[in-house]
Amino acid sequence: MGEGDRTSVYVSACGQQGAGSQVVVVRVSWLTVPKIGHASDREILSAAERARADRFVRHEDAVRYEFVRASLRRHLSDLIGQSPERIAITADDHGKPRLTSGGVHFNVSHSHDIAVIAICVDVPVGVDVERIQPVEAGLVDQVFSP
Repeated sequence: MGEGDRTSVYVSACGQQGAGSQVVVVRVSWLTVPKIGHASDREILSAAERARADRFVRHEDAVRYEFVRASLRRHLSDLIGQSPERIAITADDHGKPRLTSGGVHFNVSHSHDIAVIAICVDVPVGVDVERIQPVEAGLVDQVFSP
């Protein structure tokens, strides 16, 4: 990130409310996406993930996708004790990725060269990261009405 750039991350986890409340532990990992892809990242992706990476028009977008998905698989592997390439990831009815085995929830967000992975056991989790850039003086007045 350049000088003056900032990145904000928001994480939410939904546990039970009231007397049965539980402590929710969310594992959050910050990643800096490399400029050059590595074969070791691609090797642990599923066939569907490799096919999706191949459809990106820009090479840097494919590298980012492969790196983030491989990192997700490695983090999940550490938690559930299964080899990264054997982890079965599918999507729910809304397109949110999930493990077919259930139990562990995760979410991924990336913006430019920063990625965030949030993983939580038994409780749905969401994460969002956005790069915040300074706005030119006067631009707000030109774009928005009072």
